[in-house]
Amino acid sequence: MSVIDWHWTGNIIRANPFFHSQPRYDYALVQVTPNDNKCIFVQLIYIFQVQHLQNTFNLVLVLLLDLPCLAQHRSRDEALRLTRLCPHRRSDSIIIDANTIIRGGLLMLDLESRGGELLVNNFIDEDMWMRLKKIELVT
Repeated sequence: MSVIDWHWTGNIIRANPFFHSQPRYDYALVQVTPNDNKCIFVQLIYIFQVQHLQNTFNLVLVLLLDLPCLAQHRSRDEALRLTRLCPHRRSDSIIIDANTIIRGGLLMLDLESRGGELLVNNFIDEDMWMRLKKIELVT
């Protein structure tokens, strides 16, 4: 649900190694615990369903983007109001419930970083800009 106009909108997020002959692994904002404002950004690796008895579970293998970043960019990021994210190693991926995904996120690779750091682009999306003001990104 949009925090701007409270309408339900759909985000199409993908995790596909052959999307138009290119790998595409989108990013998403995930709610960590129910009924609070603690969230985390993740990169989707694999989306799947598990059926157990009469229940169906929609699950996602994700890469967490919450490691502390290097201090060299911190003052510049604060001055420009940028949100910098650092990924875990792929071997540290976890499985989450797909229902905890709040919305897709537009993240860009910082080409000057050595560790594959990402920057959240919240300047072209009013809903993401408002969300980042209201939530607490956790590590």
